[in-house]
Amino acid sequence: MHPSSSLQLDWAAYRYKMGLDSLPFFRFTHPDSAFIFTEPTPDSVTQIAPYVFAKGSIQRAEIVYIDGFRSIIPVHSLHVLIALQ
Repeated sequence: MHPSSSLQLDWAAYRYKMGLDSLPFFRFTHPDSAFIFTEPTPDSVTQIAPYVFAKGSIQRAEIVYIDGFRSIIPVHSLHVLIALQ
């Protein structure tokens, strides 16, 4: 492995200098608070894919709360059923 492959990105130094904050990948890996991307689905089923990042490194999201209900995630995404009233 090349020695530079384990270096951490100095986000504060290069965020604006290189325009990294405008690239979708870096907005995803270094969000200010949350990165949200939406796209219509052909079957209109609501789906989420929760990811957690710490200093640009992905962490596994194991528990997600949706409307106060806890969901334990066995895989990287889950379907959300919406009850229409």
